[in-house]
Amino acid sequence: RGAQRYLVVSLLAVPLLLAAAWLMNPAHSTPQDAETIRRVLLPAALGFGLLLGAFPFGTWMPALAAETLPAITAFIFTAGQAMALYLTLTFLHANPLILSDGVTPAVIQIAGLVMAVAGGIMAAVQRDFGRLFGYAAMSDMGVLLLALVAMGSQGVTLVLLHVVGRSVSITLIAAGLSILRHRAATDSFADLGGVARRLPVATIGLALGILALAGFPLTAGFPIHWAVYRAMSGEEMVWTLLLVASSVGIVIGLLRGLNAMLGVEPRDEIDRQPLLASLFVLALAVLVIILGVTPQLLLEPVSTSAQAFALF
Repeated sequence: RGAQRYLVVSLLAVPLLLAAAWLMNPAHSTPQDAETIRRVLLPAALGFGLLLGAFPFGTWMPALAAETLPAITAFIFTAGQAMALYLTLTFLHANPLILSDGVTPAVIQIAGLVMAVAGGIMAAVQRDFGRLFGYAAMSDMGVLLLALVAMGSQGVTLVLLHVVGRSVSITLIAAGLSILRHRAATDSFADLGGVARRLPVATIGLALGILALAGFPLTAGFPIHWAVYRAMSGEEMVWTLLLVASSVGIVIGLLRGLNAMLGVEPRDEIDRQPLLASLFVLALAVLVIILGVTPQLLLEPVSTSAQAFALF
C-alpha cells in the first residue's frame, strides 16, 4: 500500500508540473503580471510538494517506510527525492520571475517548518521503526527546505551537501531495518524485546541513522541542522525552539524503540546477523560520523555544482 500511495502521488504531480510549465510559457501569459506568478505558484507548489512530501502531502513517506521493503524506501527517499529537489531547483532557476515575488520563499519556508515540526512530533509517538524512519525522513526534508531559503546565497550549497549525508544516513537505516525485519520478522517495538542482544550491529545502524536524520551532533545531519538553527534564531527564536523540539521528538521515538529492544528476555530463536550485511552497516556508520565531523570533505565539488543554482 505504501508503494501504491507513492505511485498515486507521482501520477498526480506530473500534470500539475506540466500545467505550471505551460503557464510560464510567454505565449500563454504575461511574465510581468503578478497574477501570473500566483497562478504558476499553485500547481508548482502542489506538484513539487507531493514529490518532496511537503505538508500536507507527506503522509506517503511513513506509509511507504512501514509497508515497503527498506531498500525500495531508501531508493525513493534518496534518489527519488533528490531528483524531485533537482527538478525544483531547475524550475526555479529557469523561471526567476517566480522568485522575484516574496510569496515563493515564504511558502517554502512555512512548508519546511511545518514539515519538520510535524515529522518530529509524530516520530515521538510511533510504535515501530518503519514509521519512525518515515517521519524522521519527513522532518529532515523539512529542515532541508528551510535551509534553501534561510541560508541566503549559501542555501543551495548547504542543501546539496546535505543530500549526500542524508543519502548515507537513510541507506544506513534501511540496511539496519532490513536485517531487523529479516531476522526478527517484525519492527514493532512490542515484539522486539531482547533483539538488540542478538542483532547489535543492526541496532547500532538504526540508531545512528535516525540520530543523523534528527541532526544529532557528530552525525551527517548535524551541519545542516546547526546552520538552520543559527539562521532561524536571527528571525524568530520560537522557530528555532520548534525545530529543536522536532529533533528531540525523533530522539524520543528512537529511545522508546531502543528501550524495547534492550529487554532482558533471551531471544535465542533469532539468528545472529549475517557477516557481510554487518560489515556494510558498520562501513556506513563510520561514513555517517566522518561526514558529520568533516563535512568540508565534499565542499569543493558541491560548491561547483551549486553555482548553477544561485537562486536566493
